[in-house]
Amino acid sequence: VVENICTPRSGEPLVAPAQDFLSAAYLLTQRNVMLDRGRFMQLCTHITAGRSGLDIPLPTVWKPVQLWTGKQVFTALLRHVAGAAADINVETREKGYVRDKMMCPREGYVIMKRGELLAGALGKKTLGDGNK
Repeated sequence: VVENICTPRSGEPLVAPAQDFLSAAYLLTQRNVMLDRGRFMQLCTHITAGRSGLDIPLPTVWKPVQLWTGKQVFTALLRHVAGAAADINVETREKGYVRDKMMCPREGYVIMKRGELLAGALGKKTLGDGNK
């Protein structure tokens, strides 16, 4: 399971996300989540179990204090775990989609380009519903 997330035979997932993971990903990728350097590093270090090699993105806000978004945390962790395979391009509607793609008021349209989460809050449709 360490190397494979899909079965070679049918392409079905070997491991499905649990409810707590889905809730955390949804809350972390909301538009209003801003983290200072300490909190950003704490989340990344905790999730990667302190392994080195994590590329830290530039902060979204520079002054008066440097701030990172929750989307940047997810992107950094995805790139750390998947490496070169993180070059993902996805555009999809999530449960809260109402209109205007990138400007959806409910963050219901997910856009990921070259492994960077640009818009939307991740949910069941993007990450899976917890069933194998």
